[in-house]
Amino acid sequence: MAPPSGKRSGGSKGRPDRRGTGPDKPVRKPSVRALAEHDTEMQFRVRAARGDAARGVEVLDGLDRRHREGGDG
Repeated sequence: MAPPSGKRSGGSKGRPDRRGTGPDKPVRKPSVRALAEHDTEMQFRVRAARGDAARGVEVLDGLDRRHREGGDG
């Protein structure tokens, strides 16, 4: 049963605030970076398994370069 005022109870949990940022904002950037790093590692492993070690090393060098520059993957 809804409260008499017609408003939902529980506050704004899970909804964006007035600035347009939701509760997941602090974890979004690290999550994207982790996914990009995982994807790059998988590319390396596939190329290494296929015998293209030189291309695999190029992929890892690119990841290292972006990491040093502070990029997001």
